[in-house]
Amino acid sequence: MAPSISALAGETRGQDCSVSSPKYQALEIDLSEVTPVELLHESDDSRVFRGRWQEKDCCHYTKRYEPDLLKEYEIDPFLCESRAYCRLKARGLCEKGHIPDFYGLIHNIELKTDGWESHLQPFSGEPELPNAVVIEFIPNLRPFELSTYSPERADQLKATLIEMHELGVLHGDLERRNVKVQEERNRALWIDFDRAVIFPLDSRTEREEQNMRKWVAEEQALLSQTLVELAEDHKRGKIWWSWYWHYGWFEPSGWTEEDTVAKNAALDAAKQGTLAAEHAWFKPPDNWPETTSKGTS
Repeated sequence: MAPSISALAGETRGQDCSVSSPKYQALEIDLSEVTPVELLHESDDSRVFRGRWQEKDCCHYTKRYEPDLLKEYEIDPFLCESRAYCRLKARGLCEKGHIPDFYGLIHNIELKTDGWESHLQPFSGEPELPNAVVIEFIPNLRPFELSTYSPERADQLKATLIEMHELGVLHGDLERRNVKVQEERNRALWIDFDRAVIFPLDSRTEREEQNMRKWVAEEQALLSQTLVELAEDHKRGKIWWSWYWHYGWFEPSGWTEEDTVAKNAALDAAKQGTLAAEHAWFKPPDNWPETTSKGTS
């Protein structure tokens, strides 16, 4: 499953691109109200903390400011994520349990907030103060993969993605790290919307309408292909078709230069939309059924 979404991280700025939906005003949270518990993850552009807010466990996604280099596109991860959560919260998707609940936003974080100084030090020296999205903390999350796959979870993830698309939200980063399972409550969840594309709900321009139709179709096809691959591998109890979903571009040990050339050629062919071509570089076992081929479900 090679990535094929052609969308950039954000979409043109229409009238519906404000952080707060007309029917939903995001709660403004003061960082001093949040008690840090632990750092969960860090990257070049963000830090993710577990915290306590109003007697709730929460996740605090602190986003580094990203300069807006292209006026036509929104690339700031905070704006992409906050706009996505505001739209989805306003339309009731958070309450369904298949994306984390959204609590509110923290703007222009004071780096010397009591209890947070050491946590926020990496953001010092930036041209703008960081912002944060505060969401539900969900313990014991595991990736949606062969070991956590079930047809019911697959159906739920697909249904949720379709609902998001109907609300004008394109996830924009369909990767294993962003699709999770909480087995205790049998929750299958989409997370991480910092590359989301938010389209106006109505009054879209012709270009916006064309892009939305194209990118939504690509994202749904990409998920459908992935679910078919996982279903096939689940039947056989081994990772085969879903190699990319699990391991990305990494190659197994023992590969020859010839293997690599064949793989790259097949992946280039796969970009043209042929799922079978994507897997042509694998050497199937002798007992692999000749009739095994997959399209989108």
